[in-house]
Amino acid sequence: MDITPTPNEADEALRQIRHQQAESVRNAYKPGPWWAHLVLTAFFVSYGLGKDLDSVWGTVFQVLCWLILAAVAVVQWRRRQVKRSVSTSMRMNDPLSWVLIIGFTAATLAVLFGGPHLLASFDVPFPHAISGLATGLMLILAIPLGRWQVRRSIARIESGER
Repeated sequence: MDITPTPNEADEALRQIRHQQAESVRNAYKPGPWWAHLVLTAFFVSYGLGKDLDSVWGTVFQVLCWLILAAVAVVQWRRRQVKRSVSTSMRMNDPLSWVLIIGFTAATLAVLFGGPHLLASFDVPFPHAISGLATGLMLILAIPLGRWQVRRSIARIESGER
């Protein structure tokens, strides 16, 4: 009695495995709270106002933002402690994702640190605060990139690229 699977059975088994991997990636992506990005934007703006106005209130607001962001990070970390690991299916081996992440990080840092110098040369008031606001808005605009990377990862799994 031969128990060797037929090519159709082997293809179906492979399809099921890919589908299970894609589902685990789909279920593993849980974006953080949207308002955490607003708190981060408020932090960058308060940092800028603190630098522009040389104010203690900017520092106080920065510390408050840091405390809120630390609490969000702890909550997110505890949630992920309970879930099973999906590291095998969520590998960052997509070159386009790496290019986008590195490019976006470089652009964000350039706006945060280079923006005030550029704006100050044009005598724009509050150059640090405006650069902080621009950085925060860039981070808010980056929110869809997480879901896009997950969709791309799922498509690669289902096509058999991984």
